[in-house]
Amino acid sequence: MSELHGLGARRRALARADDAAHALRDASGAAAGVRAPDAYPVVVTRSFTGPVTPLPRARRHAFLAHLVRVARDAFAHPHVIDAPPGVPTPDDAALLGRACATCGGHCCSHGGDRAFVSADTVRRYAAEHPAVRASHVVRAYARRLRGDTHDGSCVFHRRDGCALPTEMRSDTCNRYVCGALAELRRAGTPRAFVAAADRDGTVIDSAFVDGR
Repeated sequence: MSELHGLGARRRALARADDAAHALRDASGAAAGVRAPDAYPVVVTRSFTGPVTPLPRARRHAFLAHLVRVARDAFAHPHVIDAPPGVPTPDDAALLGRACATCGGHCCSHGGDRAFVSADTVRRYAAEHPAVRASHVVRAYARRLRGDTHDGSCVFHRRDGCALPTEMRSDTCNRYVCGALAELRRAGTPRAFVAAADRDGTVIDSAFVDGR
């Protein structure tokens, strides 16, 4: 019964967010310089609202301990890594990139103290930098572990986004698309009004995005 109640609450929250997003799109179009806001389909995503704190020493050490293990495995068992499939087009990447920025990195919250970095992540990085060794990889990631981070999220999830460049991120980070944006991608539309809402259905941030 509690599961059904929880499902009903989530559906009601999503409905509230959808209604609010449509109203916000129509009301903010002129201010955003959008002449036909209804040409932008509404996409509602989850918003990440975790507080920003200095990166705790324990989290830094936990990530580095994990990285040392996977780096040793990567260099002890090297093999050819194929290019990851499903590379988005430039327009697609621009659309999804802006949309993801609106939600604040909700999917990053699953990165924790490992940041999805695996032996394959290290192998791909090493393939692009043939002269590096395991110790070089560890130092390269360690240099990025500084400043603030979102509490309850990935160690590299900072106030201004991911501290890692694309080449150092895992395939999970580079390829994952949440359900709402996957639907947008399948629809093939180059534009959308993206609204990021919290668990209660309150819209936290929104944006008109256009891949063109």
